[in-house]
Amino acid sequence: MADRPWAQSTPAREEDVHQIQELFTELETAASAHDAVGFNARFTADVTFTVGDGRRFRGWEEIHSYHKERLDHHAEGFRTSLEIDHITFPAADVAVVSTRQHWATPQDSGANAGTWVLTRKDGAWWVCTVQNTRITTA
Repeated sequence: MADRPWAQSTPAREEDVHQIQELFTELETAASAHDAVGFNARFTADVTFTVGDGRRFRGWEEIHSYHKERLDHHAEGFRTSLEIDHITFPAADVAVVSTRQHWATPQDSGANAGTWVLTRKDGAWWVCTVQNTRITTA
């Protein structure tokens, strides 16, 4: 087998891992509180966000509008959790975070597998790309 590079080119620093875990706790708390402003607070201006059904939103305004509409009008009884499966640091200021999101409403429940790309700017981690894929049973 050919030699292959590792994506993890920068050792994980405990401080970075802790900051990223805190960011995901903030996301989970805001979503559960139906707070679109809080949920979108750490998204970059040029974020690209693909939701579980495949719709893609580009830019903070687009994804904020989507989340605000969903959380203001379709979140009665909504609960969610975000679990970090793995964090890779392909560069010092870039993190790729694999997640599981479990959600439930009074009518339905499900899960998404997510890939989140974060960038560190001025010492803070920001979400710049999200790809969620709905998990279905075979």
